[in-house]
Amino acid sequence: MKKILFSLLSIILLSNSVWSKILMQPYLQAVTDSSIVIMVESDSPEPISANYGTSTNSLNLSAKTLFYRTTDTEPKTYVHRVYLNNLIPDSKYYYSISENGANYQGNFTTSPKNDNNFTFAIMGDCRSQVKIHSKISEDIAAHNPNFSIYLGDLCFTSSYSAWKDEFFIPAELKLSANVPFANAIGNHEGSKPNTYAFTQSPDINNKEDLGYFDFYSGPVHFIVLNTEVGLSKNSKQYQFVKNALENNKGKFIVVAAHIPAYVGGGHGENQNVIALTKQLLEPNKVDIVLAGDSHFYQHNLVNGIHHLIIAGGGAPLYTPKSKDYTITTSKSYCYAIANYSENMLTITVYDIDNKILDTIKIKK
Repeated sequence: MKKILFSLLSIILLSNSVWSKILMQPYLQAVTDSSIVIMVESDSPEPISANYGTSTNSLNLSAKTLFYRTTDTEPKTYVHRVYLNNLIPDSKYYYSISENGANYQGNFTTSPKNDNNFTFAIMGDCRSQVKIHSKISEDIAAHNPNFSIYLGDLCFTSSYSAWKDEFFIPAELKLSANVPFANAIGNHEGSKPNTYAFTQSPDINNKEDLGYFDFYSGPVHFIVLNTEVGLSKNSKQYQFVKNALENNKGKFIVVAAHIPAYVGGGHGENQNVIALTKQLLEPNKVDIVLAGDSHFYQHNLVNGIHHLIIAGGGAPLYTPKSKDYTITTSKSYCYAIANYSENMLTITVYDIDNKILDTIKIKK
């Protein structure tokens, strides 16, 4: 009888494995100079494997699911983290994932460890208008960035259907299958189960992922905030940001957040983010703060920090207003491409027609 039960159980487990299905094109998160995470949504918790290597002809390395998080849809889905580590800095890799006859492929470049050049893209508030989000995704891909920083409000609500209908559209998946992105959580997707299922910080061992983290790309230190959770002095996030800044090892410091401190028009200034800026960002000489939330482009300069609002990724536009700290502003759908090269950080902001709205250069 025990043998029969064991055989039946084996058949059931084998059947589950055979019939598991990948639900969309895998995409990339959490790139560093030695690791990356391939995110794979499946209808099964069964481990998923990826083959990878430095040439399409030699995908002789392999990795499988490190862990997964579940979405809140019914039936639930499983977003696997396939963790690739021990990678070579500043190197191009190719990967392939096959499941039940389907094959998914992509490539990426690891972050530089030293002073090498690299490029990253910036986009915010791509919710609601899929055609605009799609066009900007295609435009970003044409610049061939190493990674992207997204500034929140990826979709209109935190629902599974909103993520699928508004964010994981074909152009975005084509982009993020080859260009990993980090997201500063917005108020629309929120600090909710689907957000944490679909995104992953570079701190892969942090089981208490609260949506704020930092990472380096060459000499640039990126700190990604979560303005949907506490920012006050007694919060965990405040202490995290304080420690990250006090232990900074970069030439440049770039902070990304959904809600800006300083803005003319739109939702206006935010006193909680202003307090954090005055208490931590200004004393520690942050160079640039990237933000979204108010749907337009605006460049503000306050106490030595360039505050850039790049929030024209698809959400309906607001009318900006100039403040005494405003350098330039435009009611435009927009994105930006940033480049580090030879101690210079250059950010070029484009509108939906790829006309240049602004260029910011910081030399050190």
